[in-house]
Amino acid sequence: MLRRRAELDPQKHRRELADALVRLAEILRKSRRYRRAAAFWSQAAAVLRDDPDALPAFAAVLKEWGETLWDNFGYTDEAMSVQEEHVSVLRRLAEADPNTWRMTLAGELLNLTEYLEDSDRHRTLSVLREVTEVYRQAGGADLPASPRSFYAWALHDLAAEPRVIGDHDGALTASDTAVRLRRGLADEGVGVSPAGNLRTDLSRSLQGLAADLRAVGRSREADQADDEAAALLRSGS
Repeated sequence: MLRRRAELDPQKHRRELADALVRLAEILRKSRRYRRAAAFWSQAAAVLRDDPDALPAFAAVLKEWGETLWDNFGYTDEAMSVQEEHVSVLRRLAEADPNTWRMTLAGELLNLTEYLEDSDRHRTLSVLREVTEVYRQAGGADLPASPRSFYAWALHDLAAEPRVIGDHDGALTASDTAVRLRRGLADEGVGVSPAGNLRTDLSRSLQGLAADLRAVGRSREADQADDEAAALLRSGS
């Protein structure tokens, strides 16, 4: 019935149909019928895709659809496509209202790198550059501890990508900034840690910095970074 109403008067009933499809998807997911849940997320997305006034709701549907696919079926072309579209919608939202959406975009760009990590290094590098630029524009080193942690995380990962392809200067710039951010977070004792320990995060970034310094001939500074990383690990970080 709702589908028929939406066909006859989409402006009036499209959101109502999308809400109903979302509720069905949520019920099916709770029942662990993940493939069927994904199908209803897909239908809800199709209903909202052409509604310019429904971008926030469309983004929410894409997020749930993508997470259902990724969490239960792993890396697939469908999951990748949904995540890419989700990020594309968030870019539009962040452009229109950066204060509301910029941090959400940054977080989902980081998630996108998890999808891309083993499949496309050059695309991963592009996304990491984009996410670090989003964090830099949002405040960079002056961000609150939690987003600053993710900024450092993105920079640490960004350094690894140019390192692989031999861009030593690009890797050094990213790793040096990551170390400075993570040192500050470790000193403050606040933030989000991918390793579960801020000092461990710092030691890992120091190890990367040491490699990058050594690659450009700055051996003494590289040794100092290695020594600091080792000291952190010995201290039971």
